[in-house]
Amino acid sequence: KPSVNSTEGVLYAEIQALSNDLSNRRLSISDGSDTNRINMMYTAVSNQIVANYRVSGSTVVSLTSTANSITNYNKVAFNFKSGDFKLFINGTEVATSTNTTMMAANTLNLVRFEDPTGSNDFYGKVKGLAVYNEALSESQLMQLTGVTASSIYNNFVTRTASFTVEALNEVKKVIDNL
Repeated sequence: KPSVNSTEGVLYAEIQALSNDLSNRRLSISDGSDTNRINMMYTAVSNQIVANYRVSGSTVVSLTSTANSITNYNKVAFNFKSGDFKLFINGTEVATSTNTTMMAANTLNLVRFEDPTGSNDFYGKVKGLAVYNEALSESQLMQLTGVTASSIYNNFVTRTASFTVEALNEVKKVIDNL
């Protein structure tokens, strides 16, 4: 079986819950057990999205966001690397951790639309699911989860109508090179 880099990477999904029914629904990458796994999930809290990193039977990182409607599509990226855990949703960093406890390299080899134990089935829609074997930069995570340079520029223009055209063109050049 091919394995996923378990010491650094990104779990990405574009997901939508069928309902906000306050049940646990999970996507997981694991070693086939509950011992070593990464979960992305909806929880029993309304509109909550959580990403967990579990090592040797203990959850060492749990990042949470409750700012989004889970019945809409959300682009979610969970970046994991020693000292650099991040949860991005729809272009925004919503939670971080500087935890340094990591599982052994290449222990993850099973992707499931439920817990590794077969419970908490993922009832929802999935437009995309990807696993990156390297952690991504903040700007890459922003782009992956939906923010583009042009949308940053358009928001900036809307908020800064008093700037001169020349100043805005200079800002656009900088943003386009992100």
